Amino acid sequence: RGGPFLVDRQFDAANLLGLRFHAGRGCITLPMAEGSTIPDAMRESTDTFLADCERLVSRFHDPRPFAMQRVVVAPSSP
Repeated sequence: RGGPFLVDRQFDAANLLGLRFHAGRGCITLPMAEGSTIPDAMRESTDTFLADCERLVSRFHDPRPFAMQRVVVAPSSP
């Protein structure tokens, strides 16, 4: 488990290496008992997910063309 600021560390590493990085932030709300393949310890509430997306966008997302850092809402599993 990466903790609540895993994406922040990924942006730090990309910045350190000079890489363009577009982070896809997904969310797991379905418990394993209902079909999820992700451990229950990794689940989060929709409100927690949306709050973290807002935090990440306000901190890292650059909407300009050819930006080095962007945040997108992404699927968490196929």
